[in-house]
Amino acid sequence: MFKLIFPLFLVIFVIVGEIMDYRKREKNRNKALAGKQCIREFECVIMIADSDSEVKLTLFQRAVPSYDVLLFDDHIAFATGSVMGFGESIPEEIEIKDINFASMKYILKTDLLLVNYNRKAKEPSQFYMEGKKEDLLFIKNFIEERNGRPKVIDLTEN
Repeated sequence: MFKLIFPLFLVIFVIVGEIMDYRKREKNRNKALAGKQCIREFECVIMIADSDSEVKLTLFQRAVPSYDVLLFDDHIAFATGSVMGFGESIPEEIEIKDINFASMKYILKTDLLLVNYNRKAKEPSQFYMEGKKEDLLFIKNFIEERNGRPKVIDLTEN
C-alpha cells in the first residue's frame, strides 16, 4: 500500500509545486512590468557566487532557479517563480548606474555573464548569469552602453 501511495503523493507534490512556481513568476513579472515599457526579456539561470570556484560547484549541483530578466532604460528587473529559498538572493531590480561592470566568462564549457554591482548600504556583490551566448552578450552590451563606458573589444573571445 505504501509503495503505491508514496509515488502518487510525490507526483502530486511536484505538480502543485510547478503550478505555484508558475503563478509566482507571473505575479513577479507583472509587478516588474507595472505599466513600464520593457526593452527586451530573457530567461536565464542566475547563480550567486563570490568566485569562479563557487560557480563550478553550483554548475555541478544544478539546483539554481531560473529567472525572467527584463531590461528597461534605467534598470534591470528579475522575476522568478522559485518558492523555495536558495540562501542569498539578488534584488528584484538593479539600477544600471549601480552596476560596476559586466564581463563574459567561460567556465566548465559554459558561457556565463558576470555582473558586479553595488548593493544599497552593503559592499559590492556579484552574480553569474547562464543562458544563450547571444542573450548574455546583448545584456553585457546593454549595460555598457547605458553606463556610458566605451566598448572594449575582447580579442580573446571566439
